[in-house]
Order: sequence, then C-alpha cells, then structure tokens
Amino acid sequence: MFLSPGELDGVIEGVMHVLCFENTADFSLVTPVGPSWVVLDIELAVFGDLEWFLAIFSNPEARLLAYPRAGFEGRYSILSREDVARVAAELRPLLDDPIPTEITARQKMRAEHFHLPVLTLSQAVRAAAEGLALLAAKALSREELTLAHTSLL
Repeated sequence: MFLSPGELDGVIEGVMHVLCFENTADFSLVTPVGPSWVVLDIELAVFGDLEWFLAIFSNPEARLLAYPRAGFEGRYSILSREDVARVAAELRPLLDDPIPTEITARQKMRAEHFHLPVLTLSQAVRAAAEGLALLAAKALSREELTLAHTSLL
C-alpha cells in the first residue's frame, strides 16, 4: 500500500493524538480540563497577556517537529524541561487566593470585552491554570520528558 504525502501526514497526526492524549485521543471542547490536556478558549485571552506565557508559547517555530507537517491543529512543537518548570512556577500565583491584582485587572478587562461576568472568566482561568499545573507536574515527575509529556502542554 502506498500513501500520498497528505495521507501520510494524516496517519502521523492520528498516531500523535493517540500518543499525546489519554483515552485514545478522546477529548471535547466542552470540557476544558482532561486527564492529559487543557483547552484554552476564552482563557487564552488572559493567559496571552502574561509575559511568561508569551515567552514560552508565542514562538513555537523554534521547537517544531518535522512531522506531521500539517493536520487538524497544525504542527506540533515540544517544550524543554526548563519551559515546563517555568510553566509550573509561573502558574502558582494564579492558584493562590487572592489572585494577584495584575491578573484580576486583566480578567476584568477581558470579561468586559467578551461581555462575560468577571466571576465566570475568573473561574475558567483558575480551572485552566489548575489543569496546566497538573500537566506540568505530571511531566516533571518523569525522569525524561517525551513528546507525549510536553508537545501538547
């Protein structure tokens, strides 16, 4: 059997999902936090304003994997152990009570922009931060990080 380059990318994309997502890539945009993934939807507006988040996630081209070249979600990149440790450290203030004033001000601004109650956005950001912190802790507990631990963090 021969596969075209596009078909081969599709197969590689499927393997990536099985390896990187628990439950055989079963995930839903309805549930924001799963056992091995976090969906940043409206929360991304708040996270995207944070300097550390931009430093780690805004230049994925530097860590792009060769395959799959394209797919449902684009190309994958992998984080270093240092990046994962920084994610874990930088998330701590988002998990504390009270949340730092800088973050609450951003949440209020974003909530007004999206016409959401501030409490709703605050709860979503906290849930996303908890999910990312769990993923980071899970990855850092491994002696060696693999693609499945870091590519989708």
